[in-house]
Amino acid sequence: MLLGVLLLLVLAGCGGDDTTTGNAVADGPVATGKTVSVPATTSGSKTLHVKMESTKFVPDEVTVETGTTIIWVNEDTVKHNVTSSDGSFQSEDLVQGGAYSFTFREPGTYEYTCTLHPPGMKGTVIVED
Repeated sequence: MLLGVLLLLVLAGCGGDDTTTGNAVADGPVATGKTVSVPATTSGSKTLHVKMESTKFVPDEVTVETGTTIIWVNEDTVKHNVTSSDGSFQSEDLVQGGAYSFTFREPGTYEYTCTLHPPGMKGTVIVED
């Protein structure tokens, strides 16, 4: 009898679904270093995630190909925004868990800041053909 109860407990612990909860974003590469390059792909769109945490953009510099979409995700406990120096893109203020995306269609160097935390919270996107 005791063996049967233990077997039921073990099997119950192994059950459940495969859904994942939390703040992880699993639909594209996650930026983990200071500079990240997105290689060319032959199918699908290119997406890169940049985190906002501890009043920093992580990574703070990325090199991507034209057509790449960057998604900035606020993982901090305070509001942040993403504002380009040249006016080409600007998010609203994002609360924790909020996200903003922009697709880079033209080559160039795009500098951006969080206007709520200048001058230290800044980043750069380098877009190449």
